Amino acid sequence: MIARAFLAALLLGAGCDAAPGLRVRGAGEPAIQPKPLHIAEESEIAPFKEATDPLPPPTPIPFTREVFPIANFTSLPPYEGAIAASRRRARAAGGEEEEEEDESLLPRDINGADDRKLYTGPAELPYSAMGRLLSRNGFVCSATLVGPRHVASARHCYQAGVGLRFQPLYDRGERLDGAFVTAAISKKGEVAQMCDHKDDWVVFVIDQRLGQQYGWLGFRTLNSDIAGKSSWWNFGYPTDLGSGERPYYQGPFAADLLPTLQCQNGGPLTSDMDAASGQSGGPLWVNQPDGAYMVGMHSASQPGFSVAAHGSEWFDALSYARANYP
Repeated sequence: MIARAFLAALLLGAGCDAAPGLRVRGAGEPAIQPKPLHIAEESEIAPFKEATDPLPPPTPIPFTREVFPIANFTSLPPYEGAIAASRRRARAAGGEEEEEEDESLLPRDINGADDRKLYTGPAELPYSAMGRLLSRNGFVCSATLVGPRHVASARHCYQAGVGLRFQPLYDRGERLDGAFVTAAISKKGEVAQMCDHKDDWVVFVIDQRLGQQYGWLGFRTLNSDIAGKSSWWNFGYPTDLGSGERPYYQGPFAADLLPTLQCQNGGPLTSDMDAASGQSGGPLWVNQPDGAYMVGMHSASQPGFSVAAHGSEWFDALSYARANYP
């Protein structure tokens, strides 16, 4: 089953302080003591129900520089998708009523008040491109369409030999059509210490062109325009609020690198987003005038902060996947 071990790397153990601007447990309370980061999908939910046929395991494709060239661009635009666009136009014309948002939130000591909210809105971008990732053995993660049949998530959500299904905007059932994962592109190695979380990404190839129907998020690398700004959002399937069966979003919040980690690879993104089991792989995105752009995916957390994978290498993997698995 998917790795359950808590990660040994600690913020304070790495000789660094809490990231600037991150909330702690409460005003005047002592700083958060070092604890292991929690791999966010460790809880098990009900086994896969949507298909009776055995799920074929994805084909692993190791990410190596000999195979994956460096992309010569730092962003890709989003795409709305035919069905998502049609629903948006119908709602704008009064043909669809927008559902009310459920504001009832359980108080949690994650990062102050729990900022996660249940998403009950229309199946339009950016949310139509986000969904649940369910494994054959009943574990749940979160994931995002980033191409016609390309999905981004966290690497630790992928276990070799175990079938996976992507379910866009899943809400107690497949609200939209889902698809099976046929291939998985990721770097080799374990997430053994704090700096490794930057590489906790995977690009999946699915067997249906869901992106053409529901759209996909754009991609951009981190830069000074968005680093440290309170303009970030997240989406996922927490098991503590909805038992991995309901979609939750949060934002805006701030995210940035933590220079005190002194990672050779630049290190993961850090933020004060609230997180729990099931949210691994969920997108961290920013809204731009031409749409939503994904910058990273949630990797792990402890009370006080969360970390996310990001960087140009998974962008290179995505570019390769789009070119070779159109």
